[in-house]
Amino acid sequence: MKRKLIPLTAGVACVLLVLPLWVSASETTHIAFTSEREGNYDIYIMDTSGKNLQNLTNHPARDWYPAFSPDGRWMAFVSDREGTPRIYLMNRNHNQLRPFTNHLPSEADYDPAWSPDGQWIAFTSSQVKQTHIYKINLNSQGLQQLTRAGWNARPKWSPDGDQIIFHSLRKEVLGIYVMKADGKDVRRVIPRNRGENQWRHSPTWAPDGKQIAYVDSDLGKKSIYIMTATGQNNRRITKKNAVSLVLHQD
Repeated sequence: MKRKLIPLTAGVACVLLVLPLWVSASETTHIAFTSEREGNYDIYIMDTSGKNLQNLTNHPARDWYPAFSPDGRWMAFVSDREGTPRIYLMNRNHNQLRPFTNHLPSEADYDPAWSPDGQWIAFTSSQVKQTHIYKINLNSQGLQQLTRAGWNARPKWSPDGDQIIFHSLRKEVLGIYVMKADGKDVRRVIPRNRGENQWRHSPTWAPDGKQIAYVDSDLGKKSIYIMTATGQNNRRITKKNAVSLVLHQD
């Protein structure tokens, strides 16, 4: 099965943040994204051909950062419809919607990421000047705090479900780290930045788990790099200041 990394340019013009995206061209049938085309941030879905556009959330509040469950039945997303940004779950088959993290004492919850077996969601939670990564099961139970040091965000599960990659600000350096799915054995996977204005962030796994894509920001100019899962053979694959948008596929 052929898989490839597709950087999507700013001409698509609808999403909030800059991230690399691995796409399985033979398996992907839909793309979900955030757009304010109707004057408010909502989540849309369309075929990979660009046809059959649908507004999935259609709510006066802001909805963003969609993430499909592995089986495509559920979509996790962030919304401030109750005042504070929280993660919600939507059943695409039955149009059911329910709050997922509204019981946590957070200032904001975001970055939902599904485990490969669809039983857990890792996410970022900001609480009283701390930002850490947590995971919680599909029934909103079994909450576990996975990080203890630094400022942490953008969790992504490895394809085998054993590890979680994320970026972390530690000792005033934003770098890329990997930990086990239970939060143990945290390690940095790329050498320290070459300069104080160069930050490496927003990592994601290749579908086979052997490579990692991430964004390198140097004096505001963003490029996408790939490297092995152990931090070797690090190389840039886009021109400087190339933009890749947050999209999720199912």
